[in-house]
Amino acid sequence: EEEQVKEGDVTYTVKRTKLELKNREGMPLNDLFEVRVTAEWLEGSVMQQATAETWVYPPLFHLPGT
Repeated sequence: EEEQVKEGDVTYTVKRTKLELKNREGMPLNDLFEVRVTAEWLEGSVMQQATAETWVYPPLFHLPGT
């Protein structure tokens, strides 16, 4: 899943990929994603780019009652 967000002169591309991992017992670890964000912008006449990536477990951020 990929989406682009533009903020000012910077374009962010956010790519989310489901991870297919298992624990030591061979059980699947569900709901884990790799998230990669790439920022692109023009500095003078030179295109610049920076990328960051991490793993995310969305249920960790689920607030009770929502």
